[in-house]
Amino acid sequence: MKKLAKSSYIALVSLIALAFSACTNDFEYSGVAAPENQVYFSNTLATKIEIDKNAGSFDVTLNRVSDKGSISVPLTFEAGEGNIFKVPASVTFAEGQKETKISVTYNPDEVEFGKYTGGTIKIGGTEFDTTYGISAYTFNAGCTAWVDYGTGYYREDCMTSFFGVDNPTYAVKIQKNKVEEGMYRMVNAYGKAYPYNEDGDWDKSQDYYVTINAKDPNHVYVEKSVTGMDWSHGVVTIWSFAGYYMSKGQALNDIIAAHPEYFGKLENGIITMPANSLLISMAAYNDGGLYKSGVNGKWCVALPGHEIADYTVSFTYTGRFTDAEGNNYCQGNVEMTSDVAYVKYALAADSEVEKVLEDMIAGGDYETISKSGTISMPFEESGNYYVLLVPYSADGKAQAYQTFKVKLDNGKGGEETWTPVFIGDYKYTLFFGTKDEPEVDKDLTLYQSDKDSKRYKIEPWGMEQSLTFTLNDDGSIMVDAYQYIGYDDPNYGSVYVDDTVDYTGATKYGTSSYADGVFKFALVYYVEAGVLTNGYETFTLTGQADAKAKAKQNGKDWGFKVNNVKLNPRMLKKAGSLEYVGR
Repeated sequence: MKKLAKSSYIALVSLIALAFSACTNDFEYSGVAAPENQVYFSNTLATKIEIDKNAGSFDVTLNRVSDKGSISVPLTFEAGEGNIFKVPASVTFAEGQKETKISVTYNPDEVEFGKYTGGTIKIGGTEFDTTYGISAYTFNAGCTAWVDYGTGYYREDCMTSFFGVDNPTYAVKIQKNKVEEGMYRMVNAYGKAYPYNEDGDWDKSQDYYVTINAKDPNHVYVEKSVTGMDWSHGVVTIWSFAGYYMSKGQALNDIIAAHPEYFGKLENGIITMPANSLLISMAAYNDGGLYKSGVNGKWCVALPGHEIADYTVSFTYTGRFTDAEGNNYCQGNVEMTSDVAYVKYALAADSEVEKVLEDMIAGGDYETISKSGTISMPFEESGNYYVLLVPYSADGKAQAYQTFKVKLDNGKGGEETWTPVFIGDYKYTLFFGTKDEPEVDKDLTLYQSDKDSKRYKIEPWGMEQSLTFTLNDDGSIMVDAYQYIGYDDPNYGSVYVDDTVDYTGATKYGTSSYADGVFKFALVYYVEAGVLTNGYETFTLTGQADAKAKAKQNGKDWGFKVNNVKLNPRMLKKAGSLEYVGR
């Protein structure tokens, strides 16, 4: 019986404590007490601190391993250039305290808007050293003149990279900087306002900001922004590539010259960032590793007084239409939002997609549709195609295009027939099983096409389906696109499988191949909303096809079932389906 793999969902791992008992009467083991004097700074402390100009002080948290006894810890302070802050010479932990506060003081009259200064606080004395954290903490603190600007709108496109959620548009509070023109920040954009959040998903103890540098409206970037949101993988941080490289010491002009595609624009009150120009990390996922985000190119902020236009278009394939003269047409329904003035559409083969899209956007002459309805596109040969839709705004500007994969049959080749050639065992390690706990189906049949000797299929595969693919002379394999696995999720709809190379358009994520009786399939399991999982699965030949295999193909021993488990909208995509950038 097939079951959905636990690897398709995020699970918590429990640690099992092993208890040991002594076997002697004259020795009693009482465990090892935590050293009382081990103190440290948490490595999660913010290094940039916003202060209140009139407060006169702020606190820095110091931790210790044990809460036993009262201890005094000496401190030293190495002041940075222009420092205005004072740090006490020592701090005290009272009995029962595992953390205490270091009060950093300053003269409010010395605070200058936009100027950040600070230094490094160090724990004095090696007797306080510990491996639990760091013994020195460097900070820069200051006050920016942020003032409330009003309510704007945010279309989110960072969480989509990890979780495959939609791109919601929602109201957010926006502030602007009265000292630095062109600096904006969203207040708590990933708190209660974010539609996918539930109570407890974000830190309510303070405000969090997404800071946008639009000083140059033609070269906008997002500064490192801790969101305060945690979906059980650590606090989420977002920023843009430009902001990241600047934090590494690269000059803004150098980044503009080398990577202009990393920058967004501020135009008519709307801030946009191009696809794949943003970064996202989660503190507890791959040690806070950075991954590309903004994958849909929909990240957008409307400043107060403006609204985000929605140029969403979609296509639903309804079938092949053959006219009285035998001409075939791909038919389907196009849905468009009210902001779309019209849509150019075309049907293109795999190899022609990029060329056709460039021509469509450059002003090429193509069929158009100005309201939701049915479109019909002629085709001749059977195969894999893409329906290309380019929406336009009322001023005639092309917006983000959409592509939809379809598999078309011209009906002229007759029904394809197959001959059983081998039997083998299929090992599921992605959706139906895991690498550590694979699901193995034995004695499945490998069929060869009677029409094309390079075409094969495995049956029964998945949930009473077929896995069809082409095996080339050099041993390379290309799995057919858009193959239904036989399972429909109640939230996300049908689940499909595709070759990794075909789905991603790249070989760096894995390739399918055959050697020494083993088929190695590089697969992507996905729904319309995005990738569920990807990696390798195998089919190992065990013998020639026989009557038993043919009987199985004819419907015997199929009885597969599946647990009706909902796909979690917070399901983390596996790292293999995300582009890792670094730390």
